[in-house]
Amino acid sequence: MRPAWILAAALLAGAAHAEPLTFHAALNLADDTAPSIAAKGKGLESARAAAIPAGQLPDPKLELGIEGFPVSGPNAFHPARSDFSDVKVGVMQDIPNGGKRRAQVDHAHALVDSAAQEVEIESLDVRSATAAAWLDLYFAQRKLAALNGLEKDIDLLKQTLSARLAAGKAMAADVTAPDEALVDLADRRADLKAQITKADSELRRWIGPAADEGLAGDPPEIAVDVNAFQAALETHPRLHRYLHMEAAADADVAEARADKRPDVGVELAYQHRDPMFGDMVMGGVTVSLPIFPGRRQDPMIASKLADANRVRIEQQAEARSLAAELDEAVADYASASARLARAKDTSLPLSERRVDLATSAYQAGTGSLSDLIDARRARTEAQLQIIDLQAEATKLAARLAIYFGGEQP
Repeated sequence: MRPAWILAAALLAGAAHAEPLTFHAALNLADDTAPSIAAKGKGLESARAAAIPAGQLPDPKLELGIEGFPVSGPNAFHPARSDFSDVKVGVMQDIPNGGKRRAQVDHAHALVDSAAQEVEIESLDVRSATAAAWLDLYFAQRKLAALNGLEKDIDLLKQTLSARLAAGKAMAADVTAPDEALVDLADRRADLKAQITKADSELRRWIGPAADEGLAGDPPEIAVDVNAFQAALETHPRLHRYLHMEAAADADVAEARADKRPDVGVELAYQHRDPMFGDMVMGGVTVSLPIFPGRRQDPMIASKLADANRVRIEQQAEARSLAAELDEAVADYASASARLARAKDTSLPLSERRVDLATSAYQAGTGSLSDLIDARRARTEAQLQIIDLQAEATKLAARLAIYFGGEQP
């Protein structure tokens, strides 16, 4: 979000809450209203304001005084009798050398660019976290729906148990099987409701009260283009931030070196004396003398050079860290996608087959209700596993697209 939009976004937040909370709507809302992005935006405003006076001349100084006031001799405490006494009014202006002022301007502009990158980085972090929270909530609700479906199946089987017992088609052990399964389901449902509450709280952290509107729609289909992500690494805001930090450090080095060149100052004063002696005008120039560089300027130059080299080394470390994060995320995504494919192609069909066999046996009176319930529970577990893998793969794809692709998925 751009800083100028913050107030407008806050005023329109109530209207945004009434819209369906789709995946994209949540990302946009977080980008517009997240306090952390607004805080970074204020930092950018501060840097821009601070850049305005950079390189300007220092404020002039007004000088007021009395010169040549006699305190001894025949004219003591009678300045009007002395031709050396006067009231002085002057203006002094320090003028740092041009190299120092140019370095100050370069430093200020580099800080502005760095602050802009901080806004972009925070936006990436917020959008990634919002996407993860939305997806966590979405898939937790799907898992709860799957458990609710299993509960309905068990309730239906429980309703037929009395008639089958009376007809001699059920076993004694089947009497407690539905209730045991329902108790286990109640525990699972409680855990899932806790997960839903946590995911909702995390989403509220990023989008505020809009989380109360409930989710709408399904996650988008997110393309994972590894080559594009790798190509975009060089322009990632986390690396660009270091480029601007390096520019600021280089400007500090230039300013330290410029300190070895003299600065000047000018002074103009008007001296009012007794009319019998006449007034005078005085002008002068001062020049700084950096004649001890070994003890003053050279150590500062060495210090600023060390800082600049530190920033360059940190940039290299950040580049490696970013590349490693991308490789890890791509590897995790490939693993989750492969496991998801196996679950869909193998685990779920096998569990469906087991349910069919158990249902046929139960209807024929050769299988127990416990076996049928276990088969349906196993099928639900396979469905839950698929949902978990879908959640993992989708969250990884969303992070890759947002954080490394720099695009809205």
